[in-house]
Amino acid sequence: MKTKIALITGGYTGESEVSFKSAEFVYGQLDQSKYDIYKITITTDSWFHV
Repeated sequence: MKTKIALITGGYTGESEVSFKSAEFVYGQLDQSKYDIYKITITTDSWFHV
């Protein structure tokens, strides 16, 4: 059974772009054979799972 990880990214400020880039980097570094990775994106309008 894989460990579940949620990467929460985005936000309501100008720093959201940095958050998106950081989350993509972390996602690329995680071993997908060991982890179920869920991306949760926060925008000014909503939250959603990618």
